[in-house]
Amino acid sequence: MANLRYLEKLDLYLFVEAREKYFTQKLDDSFKFNFVLFSIVTFVIIISIIINIYYYQNQKKLERLSIQDKLTSLPNRTYFDFKFDKAFNSSRKNAQELSVILFDIDDFKYINDNFGHLVGDKVLVIVAEIFRDNFREVDVISRWGGEEFIVLLTGVNEADACLLAERLRIAVASNAAVMKFIKKSLTISLGVATKYDNESKEDFFVRVDKYLYQAKHDGKNRTVAFSNYSEKNHS
Repeated sequence: MANLRYLEKLDLYLFVEAREKYFTQKLDDSFKFNFVLFSIVTFVIIISIIINIYYYQNQKKLERLSIQDKLTSLPNRTYFDFKFDKAFNSSRKNAQELSVILFDIDDFKYINDNFGHLVGDKVLVIVAEIFRDNFREVDVISRWGGEEFIVLLTGVNEADACLLAERLRIAVASNAAVMKFIKKSLTISLGVATKYDNESKEDFFVRVDKYLYQAKHDGKNRTVAFSNYSEKNHS
């Protein structure tokens, strides 16, 4: 393509020939190169995001599995121990009441022996659901091991903890889903302890375990705490 322009000051005609196809081709090649480069960069970024999301999700899943009981989906003992240590130390600094309810399903071996381990597992899952439904979100509820469960209650005294324990005991005994499997009411025995001033963690758990043992020893299907524990009968 040719262009003609008159330069008045010089009294000259300027003749310019432009190779339009050459410049158009250059522009087209540049656009294609930039488009391909942009596509590659975008693809790499998307793949990187997908990989990071997948890695993050797997990490979270592994973390969750490490602190979760596989059968009941409740937090496990590892998680409870971590939360208990924090709450126990905090209660010392802030003079905050701290209570624990430890409970055990009565005659669980009878259920496994007479109805099978699959029914036993279903009973554990149902009990875990009842457990979860009867406490606050801030309470730390966990499967302690086997047929034992535990809950950590911050800012709760012994009297209130015993009321919560009794409510749980009644809820378990009246659950129709469990009765459907084992053809009778399911009972639990509970030990309740509220931390003494300057009491060690070890002594605290010895007490709650001792109260649970008395509940079992005295006929099961009951709650035992300091207020109704008899040292004379268990010395």
